[in-house]
Amino acid sequence: MSPLAIHEFDKSIISDLVKILLEEQDIEFNALASMTLKNKQVDKGAEPDECFYIQHELHVRGKEKIDLNQDPPPDLVIEIDITSRTQFDIYEKLQVPELWRFDGKTLHISILQEGRYQNSEKSQQFRQFAVKQLIPEYLDKAKVEGRNKAVKAFRQMVLQQLNSKDS
Repeated sequence: MSPLAIHEFDKSIISDLVKILLEEQDIEFNALASMTLKNKQVDKGAEPDECFYIQHELHVRGKEKIDLNQDPPPDLVIEIDITSRTQFDIYEKLQVPELWRFDGKTLHISILQEGRYQNSEKSQQFRQFAVKQLIPEYLDKAKVEGRNKAVKAFRQMVLQQLNSKDS
């Protein structure tokens, strides 16, 4: 089934916001969108809406093919659960450390602990930011005020928060 426009819009904006968080903290990353994730532990692979290598970016930098039997899984996977529901067990078997699911209203953050996902109020990737609240807030802003205005406002907020921590 082809994704709905709202699915693609949400995916695009959330990905842009994650990239801003990483860029403004000068954290190298590799955004690999819906790269197929599969290894020997899973019967069928998964294709997340978005995935990011952050801590393991250097390990996969420049690789034309990533083999999850040898390479680490992405550090962050994002799923937009508007028309279908995420299969947790596949990502658990793949040992993806952090999974975000957006259901159209709420950002759900799941952290892998002892092989199982636990719901979390905070992201391990962005501990200093309240992404569970910020991502839906700026996504709504993009739907009302437009993408550029919302993304610019988000970047400004991130910079202000980072600068206030430096002071």
